[in-house]
Amino acid sequence: GDVCDEDLAPIDNYLIYTNSVTCINANNGSISLQINEQSIDYLLNFDNQTYELNESNGHSFINDGLSPGIYNLCITIPEIESYEQCFEIEITQPASFLVDSDVDFQSNTIYFELEGAELYYIIHNNQIHSTRSNQISFNLDDGENNFKIYTDLECQGSFIKNIYLDKKIRYYPNPIKNTLSLIVPPNNLFAKISIFDINGKLITQKNNTTIIEGKIELDLSNLKSGNYLLNIETSNLNKIIKIVKK
Repeated sequence: GDVCDEDLAPIDNYLIYTNSVTCINANNGSISLQINEQSIDYLLNFDNQTYELNESNGHSFINDGLSPGIYNLCITIPEIESYEQCFEIEITQPASFLVDSDVDFQSNTIYFELEGAELYYIIHNNQIHSTRSNQISFNLDDGENNFKIYTDLECQGSFIKNIYLDKKIRYYPNPIKNTLSLIVPPNNLFAKISIFDINGKLITQKNNTTIIEGKIELDLSNLKSGNYLLNIETSNLNKIIKIVKK
């Protein structure tokens, strides 16, 4: 064949392989090029540099240490005037590993929404589970519930959540004259206290109530006599109790 015949270099003459980066913000992606028709020499323009592709390098090219992004490869043939074949190549990176959790203290269930991987591993109180779903739920045990969620990519990190479920929050006295003492499980620093009348109408609410050594002293002297519902909510528990004000 004549070297001026562009059939020497059809588009399928070029085999291009990519390896995406293994972690977010990593610089270990790569692009490699192999040419099938090796009877002529080529020039490759990549990242504003020109490389000769000929018999000495097996008509091949590789560039590694690449960060995520779009790269352009343009190939010309010195012996074929005006010939140019360009390719736009993308080096990708893994998605961010994201976990969203929601606890239903009425059913004692925790729900997880997962993003960023095809396979997830969940450890709940030393029991290992795996899922390919983006949604999973667990029934909470009484006492401590320790969760760790991770993927096959160590660099994506892990998600950790600890919940203490105690159905027996202690409180006294009841009926109450002025002050109610609440004994809550350990590892809680602040609580949200909401008080409702027996019909569910919010009477008062106290955010960020300080828990000192597992105890809250609640001044209820302003409440009128009657029956009330008190909701105590912390970062890892939620409990409704019925109280009586003298």
